[in-house]
Amino acid sequence: MEQLLSVYELVWEAGERFGISDYGLYAMDSLRLEKCYRAWKGDLTTEYTPFMASLDRFVKLDKAGGSSARSAAARSGERAARALRSAHCGGEEADAPAVSIVYQGNESVGLVTSGGFGYRLNQSIALAYVRSDLATEGTELEVEIIGTRRRAVVGREPLYDPQNLRLRG
Repeated sequence: MEQLLSVYELVWEAGERFGISDYGLYAMDSLRLEKCYRAWKGDLTTEYTPFMASLDRFVKLDKAGGSSARSAAARSGERAARALRSAHCGGEEADAPAVSIVYQGNESVGLVTSGGFGYRLNQSIALAYVRSDLATEGTELEVEIIGTRRRAVVGREPLYDPQNLRLRG
């Protein structure tokens, strides 16, 4: 912490030629939702496996030196009942708050972990754990936002800049 100011100044100096600017937490949250970046203690908790969080690409099950935890992780990956997915939500007045219920018809099929407005996409976004059989791009669902069900469509991941061209620019 004692070096924080000097690190900030070095980053600022290096970024001036690129048009660096400060931003706030709401802007960062909006950008993370558009890129489908998960947040700890919201989208990621100890209650969800990496397979459920759609992070299986980071799990190496064939690593030497097996363990009971690894075999349990492999079994959970084979039968994950829920998957974290992004959805475009029709929240005109408000965004889906955490723990909003996701529906298909009259059946509860998931739970929102985080939501907000994506300013680059100009629409409301929610990350939600939904039943695995419904976790396909284009699936139409509904999310309850302030007592009203709003149309939600499962999106691709990430929603913005899927080839990561902006990050590599």
